[in-house]
Parts: sequence; structure tokens; C-alpha cells
Amino acid sequence: LYFEGDRYHSHRIVRAIKNRFGTTMEVGLFEMTGSGLREVADSAGVPAAQYEPAPGSVVCPVLQGTRCLLVEIQALTAPGFLGSTKRKTSGIDASRLAMLIAVLEKHGGLRLADQDIFTSSVGGMKIAEPAADLAIALAVCGAHYNRRLDERVCAVGEIGLGGEVRHVQQLEQRVREAARLGFKRIITPQTTMIPPDGCELVCVKRMDHAIQHLS
Repeated sequence: LYFEGDRYHSHRIVRAIKNRFGTTMEVGLFEMTGSGLREVADSAGVPAAQYEPAPGSVVCPVLQGTRCLLVEIQALTAPGFLGSTKRKTSGIDASRLAMLIAVLEKHGGLRLADQDIFTSSVGGMKIAEPAADLAIALAVCGAHYNRRLDERVCAVGEIGLGGEVRHVQQLEQRVREAARLGFKRIITPQTTMIPPDGCELVCVKRMDHAIQHLS
């Protein structure tokens, strides 16, 4: 067993490593408090009522084991020097970010070759699953264009090399948890699922269609 987390943030994840039989995908989520570690409830994340949309910020429902957490992803772009631009990440896979930047330039119409780009997951949560691709891409676009999503809107979806938005696993669980925490619109890949009451699914086929929802 080992703890995973950022020393500067309060959340910690307990992971199990084993070499025989059974899954190790389940995790334990704890918060460091003044009186020690406190278990975080099965469903946790960013409530819509407490989240204020801003350019370069997008909330994404991600899975940690069997838990669905609403995590805020932030991005910042700043002018750099062509040929020596910086690509820095915190809690997000750096190679995944590099791929998304290339797709944004090829299929999204962005010019990022001379931009320093910084991305992070708020709270120190490490995000490795492709389902966060769309949120990361929208965060980078929002930071670059100084645009944001509307209130109570989150996004989830995998992005392919052709700019298409692909289906993700356990989409229904992600949508249900986002709706429970107060998000009214969820940008998703094409799906036939029926959303919970009071929640709308905005299905997009391509990344450039999703970018149009930034305002």
C-alpha cells in the first residue's frame, strides 16, 4: 500500500499493489486534516454551487477506481519563445498534454507553437485516464482565447488524433454524479443515454464543435 498525492494539497489516495489475482483498481480517498487523515465519502468533488467558471478552467468527472470525482482542471497559456516553449503539468500526464496540443493545432485552429502552456488538476489529484482529454483541451482553449464555459457546465470525453470526440467508459455513472452535484449541462461524446432529470447532455462529434461552447 502507498499514499499518492501532492504535499501541498490535502487529498491523499491509498493504492494497493499486488502481483496475483484480482483487481487493484480500487482506491481509498482521504483528506489530511489538523487531527489526522479523514476518509472522504464515496462521492466527492467540486459542487456546481461552489464552482465559479473562469477562462482556462473546466470541471471533469473522472474515475478513481470505482469512485467518480468531479475534478477542476486548469490551464494557462502565455507568450513564449518559438522553439523553446514550456509545457508543464501538475497531476496530468505530460505526454497526453503534448498530444492534445498537437490535435488542437491541427484540428482546432489554434496556434500554440509560441505559447508556454501550464496545466494542473486542482487539489493534487493525478489524472491519467483519456476521459479527461476534452476537459483539458477546453481548458487550454479557454485560456488561449480568454473564454469560458457557462455556469454549471462540465465536460468529459476522449479525443482521437483526428480531432474526434470518442466514447468513454462508464459514462452513465459520470453523468449521474455530475448531475447530483448540481451540473445542469454536460458536454459528452455522442450517446443515446437518457440524462437525469434537470440535466442536459450536449453531444459533440468533434473537438472543434466543443470549442464553440466556450463564450
